[in-house]
Amino acid sequence: GKSRLVEELRTRALVRGVLTLCGQAVSSGGSAYQLFEDVLPAMALELELNLADEEAAVLKELVPELPELLGRTIADAPQVGPLAAQQRLRRVLLSLITRRAEPILLLLEDIHWAAPESLALLKELSVKARTLPLLLGATYRDDERPELLQILPDAEAMKLRRLPPEDVAALSISMLGKAGSHPE
Repeated sequence: GKSRLVEELRTRALVRGVLTLCGQAVSSGGSAYQLFEDVLPAMALELELNLADEEAAVLKELVPELPELLGRTIADAPQVGPLAAQQRLRRVLLSLITRRAEPILLLLEDIHWAAPESLALLKELSVKARTLPLLLGATYRDDERPELLQILPDAEAMKLRRLPPEDVAALSISMLGKAGSHPE
């Protein structure tokens, strides 16, 4: 149900011409900013002409294919310690997402699996979203991460109940047509 709701929101935003970016956390093996990794190539392409060489160098750490995407050579970012590298990356990510003047819909799935670094960035974005043309939408399972609303105090929760079988059937039919009426 939650993913279908997010997909409907994404479709409606795209139809209205809103830049819509989607990210996904993974249960294991993801990086500190895994939640935003799918967002970055699209943002880099969107801001291509306004993407400074220094920013591109930092982004290349998360998006190794960035030189091919932008069609230009991108130097490596200067070497710094791990904490400084994390802070630098967070500053660049925050700058990219908040610099666009036109509306952005940022949809993030399964944030209950997100790394602390991703959640810290999401927390900063949620504060900045109050004054920007930015709508953040995120899904999570409160049974897996009940404390998430304390970590993200500016978030407004919309609790969805599990769909009963008859609603699953109706949803299947609406998505698949007559083929969705078969239980299998």
